[in-house]
Amino acid sequence: MNQDLQNQVCIVTGGNYGVGLMTAVGLAKAGFHVVITCLFISKSTKNVDYIRKISDNKNV
Repeated sequence: MNQDLQNQVCIVTGGNYGVGLMTAVGLAKAGFHVVITCLFISKSTKNVDYIRKISDNKNV
């Protein structure tokens, strides 16, 4: 993970599905600390796990 990006925080609205989810994945892969906002907690927990696994970034 890039140490310069590790301390940078990105907030993605609508991070549960579609473009928001793929944006969160891309930012996490790049090494950013990613925060997603969404309407449904049950989906968000599942998707945070998905983003962490796909990106190998625990800072989601």
